[in-house]
Amino acid sequence: MPDLPFSQRYGHTPIRSILQKDSMDAELRVSLWNVLRERLFGRFSSQYNFQDSGFVKAIWKDHFKRPVDDAPDTGHGALIALRRCFDKMEWTEVYEFVEFVLETSPYISKDWVIAGLNEVLKRENSAYRIVGGKVIPIITDHEIKAIDSALYWAPRAAEVHLNSAIAMLSDRVEPDYRNSIKESISAVEAICKIIAADDKADLAKALRALNAKISLHGALRMAFDKLYAYTNDE
Repeated sequence: MPDLPFSQRYGHTPIRSILQKDSMDAELRVSLWNVLRERLFGRFSSQYNFQDSGFVKAIWKDHFKRPVDDAPDTGHGALIALRRCFDKMEWTEVYEFVEFVLETSPYISKDWVIAGLNEVLKRENSAYRIVGGKVIPIITDHEIKAIDSALYWAPRAAEVHLNSAIAMLSDRVEPDYRNSIKESISAVEAICKIIAADDKADLAKALRALNAKISLHGALRMAFDKLYAYTNDE
């Protein structure tokens, strides 16, 4: 299991916090700024006249809704001012700011900027990605509630696997997606063994026994079989 804090290793940190869906920690905020600073705002000369930069002027007057005569005169001053505003934003406002600068930027190719932002969002376990210049969720409230409910109601045998899956997913240094999936399907296997009353069965055998009791949908059974085969394939 990854070297994580106690609260994450044993499932006491809510999945919503781990995935940063309704919040944004300092690491994510700073990392997003660094990408914008290096790949977008870094194009500005420290000597330019603020009034001559239509892009930065648009951010100041159209997004921040601030008087242009109060704006800094130089590129360096503008970057300092933008950073101060960025640091004070609510997490939702950060994403709105990102969308605005991507839409307003005069540079034709924004792929490099978006790639950097998405790399940060993935690394810091944000529940969002940028697609087509817009910030969109990759996980819904319904999915988060399902995970929380599974953790709450799962018997101990399945709970251990689910907590391991979450720990592997939430490792920001080196997330282990493959083994997170493996632990998740192992949780399914543990549940199936309990329902099938056969603690020595593998998933395929447990599913057959389970199917005899509750008649699983064919597509669901096939999905479980394929996930199980995938995670056991070297």
